[in-house]
Amino acid sequence: MPSSANRLSTSIDAIKLMESNAELPASMEERSRRLALACRAGAAIARDRRRGRLPEPKPEPWPESTWHFLAEHARIARESSQ
Repeated sequence: MPSSANRLSTSIDAIKLMESNAELPASMEERSRRLALACRAGAAIARDRRRGRLPEPKPEPWPESTWHFLAEHARIARESSQ
């Protein structure tokens, strides 16, 4: 059974490989597979941080432009559903 460090290294390498491909794959199955890999890698990183008694990471707040984007699209969706 591979060690946690080897699994984490493999996961990070997989993420780097996925990020190096500029285009998204055509099939939803491949996109799902890639998303699952990224989620598993993130979960492994979080698990290993906890095992190492490191503090939980604090996410960066979303930029103001994201909040404006979400508010605008929520308004459009509400208006179109009426």
